[in-house]
Amino acid sequence: MSFVFGNRDNDAVVLLLVSLLVFFFLMTEARRYRHYDIWQNRLRLLETDYFAPRC
Repeated sequence: MSFVFGNRDNDAVVLLLVSLLVFFFLMTEARRYRHYDIWQNRLRLLETDYFAPRC
């Protein structure tokens, strides 16, 4: 913030660019955790119901 607003020569475009980069990285992480959760649930289902059926 101090880099963007500290000098009159800098535009607020830098702030917009950083915000877009942060948004992109957060969406990437959310997608990665969503896929991790899907595979974790699939593995749990295989372990509990397929390889060793419930009694």
